[in-house]
Amino acid sequence: MYKNLNILLVALLLTSCLTNSSSIIKERFHKGKFLISSTKANTSFGASIVEQYNKIIIQVSRPFFGNVANISIDNDGEIQSLSQEEFKFSFLLSKKDGRKIYLWLKQCLKYKEFTDKESYIFVDKMKVRMICSFDADNVYFEIKGREYDLSGYVK
Repeated sequence: MYKNLNILLVALLLTSCLTNSSSIIKERFHKGKFLISSTKANTSFGASIVEQYNKIIIQVSRPFFGNVANISIDNDGEIQSLSQEEFKFSFLLSKKDGRKIYLWLKQCLKYKEFTDKESYIFVDKMKVRMICSFDADNVYFEIKGREYDLSGYVK
């Protein structure tokens, strides 16, 4: 009798864990197009941004080249880049700056819940200004640095 009761309790526990929505990691996908302008050249590319529970993954792709960059930012501010040589980023950012960028991106991607129409940050160490703005369907990004400008949108 106790053996059957233990099996029943284990089955109930497993069932409740599998059906509990908080134990399922939800991902949100955003796709868009961007343009990088510099004094040397202009390059357009597609981008996918994947929001996970505690990470944002940015994948960059170009026609005929496929995926050329994969950048992830954790909620603790750690930034990792798996990129081809031409798109390597030198991340000399502190975790504090990485966390600042993570929180800004999360805020921008929740544009439907956000009451303001624009959000911006300035990353001192890189001398970069990052702005996002919204309309009913899109998030527009504008990132200005010393040597380049990036602009585009995601849905």
